[in-house]
Amino acid sequence: MASKLIAIKEELYEKLSKLKKGSESFSDVIENLLKSVEKNPLAHFGIAQDLDDRDLDDFESYLLDNRKKSRTNQKIIEI
Repeated sequence: MASKLIAIKEELYEKLSKLKKGSESFSDVIENLLKSVEKNPLAHFGIAQDLDDRDLDDFESYLLDNRKKSRTNQKIIEI
């Protein structure tokens, strides 16, 4: 596996060090952080940061249900 040297601020290094568990490498810590962002990117923005996965699923279902209802209530007008 190829490796790259990166420079980070001392404060960030300390925060990453605190996240390390056992024999984890810094690459492992960063990879885990990236996976958590990929899993739920909205968790880090605005009010969504306080919502758990179930709430987000409920909200998505609500939006999809209302979208279906609005499509069935639309009248097609031919011109």
